[in-house]
Amino acid sequence: MNARAWLAAIGALAQLALGCDQVGEPLVGHNPPGVPFPRLMCGPAPECNPPEQVERARFTVHPVDRQLCGGPSPDYSEPCEQPPPPPPGDAGAGSRDAAADGDAGVPSDGEFGDISGDPNAPVLPPCEPEPDRVLPLPATLGCADFVSVDAPGPLSAGERLPQAEWLDANLRIESSVPRVVVIERLTLANAYVELRGPVTLRIDASGRAPGTPFDEIEGLRVSGVATAAGAPRLELEGVKIKNIVIGDDAHPFEGAVSLRSSELLEVGVIARAVELESTRVEQGRLHAQILTAAGVVLSDLEIESERAVLSASVVRKSQLKRCGELTLVTTRIRESEVAECSGSPARFYKVQFVDGAINGVIEADGSSFIGSTFGTRGPTELRVFGTSFERASFCAGVERLVASGDVPIRCSMCELVETFTADAVCVLANSEIKGGPNLCLGLLPDDEPPKVCELPWPEFHAVDERF
Repeated sequence: MNARAWLAAIGALAQLALGCDQVGEPLVGHNPPGVPFPRLMCGPAPECNPPEQVERARFTVHPVDRQLCGGPSPDYSEPCEQPPPPPPGDAGAGSRDAAADGDAGVPSDGEFGDISGDPNAPVLPPCEPEPDRVLPLPATLGCADFVSVDAPGPLSAGERLPQAEWLDANLRIESSVPRVVVIERLTLANAYVELRGPVTLRIDASGRAPGTPFDEIEGLRVSGVATAAGAPRLELEGVKIKNIVIGDDAHPFEGAVSLRSSELLEVGVIARAVELESTRVEQGRLHAQILTAAGVVLSDLEIESERAVLSASVVRKSQLKRCGELTLVTTRIRESEVAECSGSPARFYKVQFVDGAINGVIEADGSSFIGSTFGTRGPTELRVFGTSFERASFCAGVERLVASGDVPIRCSMCELVETFTADAVCVLANSEIKGGPNLCLGLLPDDEPPKVCELPWPEFHAVDERF
């Protein structure tokens, strides 16, 4: 036996002496009083108590009050003079204004996109540049307001700022035609940006040299307003931002948000669509009608989505508070809760779920559930294939467990309720529930296999193998 084998053997003996397994859990647990089972060689299953709901901070998106940085205080008692209407036959400016202001629910120009709902929130001057005057974005903006309407040159030339510094600033970038603005390096503190119409704002610091520190970005507020011409888009790549709010409850960002190779801390994102790739998002709220994520870390978040797909990701200490359709692929989830999805069954494919809670109809394939509870908040049905349960608690809401393939269940417990009887546990043909011992008083027997499910069997949805 070589030195490495000796060290491994000594380590195993030490863990046994300490009464722990390889992840620090006690090997011996105690049975509830009156349960005629020997002591289990594993830790106790969690109690059937719903996890505590954490209330996340709710942010609003509104312009910066420039009085706080020593700027002028606009007087709105007499609105500034608007540019004269275009001459007959010149429909360019008029059509642009109609597109910007004719949509129901779109903030008027006089409010400059203030969607906070607070009548005391600062608002910006209602005047726009003259119709024939198009201004490029400034590289430096401090304690000031700026409006950029349409592109300053041919669209083929693009708009690119190699470096910009926006401090205590308010910007509106709008267009009646597709427009792309790229900022390569950005220093930002306490700034509000409104995208109106088919405008794409791309903050792309991915080209910085290795070892170069992230740009200093803190206190960014972004609102996005769709017009008849199109919807806005926000793209962040290679950036690190603290305290960022994109849309709010009253007025979500009416376009797509793309985050790649970035880190966001203290966030509030409420948008029509959110795309995440190789990104870390921590502390806050993430709401999107459509959410796609690959290779991301989501931590300490409240997540809501009508259609969500997460692959090769990690989720920690978060709440999937509301979902329509949910697909999780090769994802690790720890200390998190998944609510009942209103659409099709939530699909788990090669998912490791540890110390969490699940409700609703679940289909799991090749997954493992460790130290988790099922059915603490409402009706729950588990349809599993080749999936294992360790220290699981099947609580009062569990109405059915359908197993296919080899399904090990050990060191688990079941609440004794009328809705969960021996008839609620069944297997598909040529399948087997293995393992034990379990504190289910015959509902998950160790020596007698469960019955075969009667037709019709629940439909198992195929998972896209491309993930």
